[in-house]
Amino acid sequence: MLALCLQSGVLAAIPVQHWTQPSGARVYLLESPAIAMLDVQIDFDAGSRRDPPDKAGLAGVTAGMLDKGVRGSIGEPAMDENALSEAWADLGAQFGAGASSDRMGFSLRTLTEPDLLDKAVALAAREIAEPSFPEAIWQRERERMQAGLKESYTRPASVIGRAYAQAVYGSHPYGYQVTEASLARISVADMRAAHAAGMVACRARISMVGAVTRAGRCHCRAPAVAPAASALRQPAARADGGRGGAAGRGAGKAHSLRFGAGPCADRPARLQAGRPGLFLR
Repeated sequence: MLALCLQSGVLAAIPVQHWTQPSGARVYLLESPAIAMLDVQIDFDAGSRRDPPDKAGLAGVTAGMLDKGVRGSIGEPAMDENALSEAWADLGAQFGAGASSDRMGFSLRTLTEPDLLDKAVALAAREIAEPSFPEAIWQRERERMQAGLKESYTRPASVIGRAYAQAVYGSHPYGYQVTEASLARISVADMRAAHAAGMVACRARISMVGAVTRAGRCHCRAPAVAPAASALRQPAARADGGRGGAAGRGAGKAHSLRFGAGPCADRPARLQAGRPGLFLR
C-alpha cells in the first residue's frame, strides 16, 4: 500500500503542461532537460475505422506512403523516398507514420541542437503536409502487400486473428478486413482524399517530451545558444496565424493542411515549421 501511495505521488508530481491551440489541437509537454533530445508524437482521429467498407486498409496505406516522397514547394525541391531517407540519416533524426483502428500518428525524435532541430521539424512538416503519393511506388507497395497477405493465409495465427475479429466486431469498422481485393480498389486519389480529410487540426493530439520549453527555448548547455528553436511555440501571441508581427515575418515556413468535413472544417489549419517551431494552428 505504501509503495502504491509513493508511486501515485510520483506520477502526480510529473509536471505535464497542457494547452489547446486556437485550432483545437491539444498539446501536452513534459520538459526533460537531462538529455538534449526531443520526442514528438502527433495523433489524428483518422484511423482505419474511418475507412470505406470496400477499401479496408486505406488509412494504413496512406500512412505508409508518406515517406515515399514529398511534393516540391516554393524554395523546396521535390524529394523521393531515397532523398528523404538520406536527409533523415544526415540529421541523425527519426520520423515515422502509422495508423491503428482509431488514429493516424506521426513520431519525431531529434536532437535539440538548434540547427538540427529546425531542419528536422521542417522535414517532418513536409512529410505530414506535402506527401506526393507517387503512383509507381504505390503499385510496387500494393503488390508487396498483396503477396504478404497471401503468405499470411498459411499462418494459423493470422487466420485465427481474422476469424476472431470478424466474430467479435462483425460489420463494425473494427472488423473490416484488409484483403487483396480491398487493396486493389485503393487508388492514389483515395489516399489524397483520406489525407486531406484526416489531417484536421482539431482532431490532433500533440505529445512532447524533451529538452524544450513552452516559451520557445531549448534546455541547452551553453547560454549562447539558449534562445534556440522551439518544439512548440506559445500560441497566445500568434493569433494572426503567423502572417503578422515581427515574430511571424520570415520566421519559418508554413505548410497548409486542408480541412475535411467536421465541426471545425471552417477553421484554417497550418503546420508551422522552422524558427517558430512546430505546431498546428
